Amino acid sequence: MRQRLFTLIELLVVIAIITILAAMLLPALNKARDRARATNCLNNQKQCYLAQRMYMNDNDEQLYARETQSNDSQPTWSGMLVREKYIAASTDRKALFCPNSYQLPGFLPGSSYHSYATVLVGGGNSVLNFKAKKFTSVKPSELFLGGDGASVSATASRPDYRMSSGNYVSGRSVPIYWHNKRVNMWMFDGHAASFLFHQLRGWGTSKNSPVKQSLSSYAGYYYTFSGGIFPENLGVNQPMP
Repeated sequence: MRQRLFTLIELLVVIAIITILAAMLLPALNKARDRARATNCLNNQKQCYLAQRMYMNDNDEQLYARETQSNDSQPTWSGMLVREKYIAASTDRKALFCPNSYQLPGFLPGSSYHSYATVLVGGGNSVLNFKAKKFTSVKPSELFLGGDGASVSATASRPDYRMSSGNYVSGRSVPIYWHNKRVNMWMFDGHAASFLFHQLRGWGTSKNSPVKQSLSSYAGYYYTFSGGIFPENLGVNQPMP
């Protein structure tokens, strides 16, 4: 019995069907991948919180969160936690940043300066005292400890270890909305969650923001964030609503 071969037209029809099916499945696969990365990111953040919590338990509710100083050889917040063995981080440091950080043009995975952004110390200091009124005046479930952040630059954006508050300072992080237009953050009470851009608030409506960095010295206001960026437009810092 002679074997029947595909004609060219039949082969093209099969290829066309496969192409259509792939086009239909690709968005679903991309969404599944994005959900997996978002879940991985939240798990990383919970590890970071536990490490910070253990450090604070051993240091009278103070958290090391180094601010930039000239000729400062001290480690960053993540570097300190690794050095003091509060968190186990191998040379790839994957627990200390979002999986999507690899998309940033200035990202160096091995750099201790490139990690999730933690609450900004300010004033050239390196220690946050969470017994201070500016922190105790904020609900633990709303007090920001760390999250997805990146510096504003179209060509050199990177996940800087400090989250900017008040006026934006070049090089520091602002929230980056990696996860289906959401940003992942962890709070002082230990929970990590995702927020849409319009949920966070700037200075004028800071009291209504579900995430705050600290109480301001001006009555009724809180320090929140210096805008936000989206991965498709890293060079534009959008002000908080």
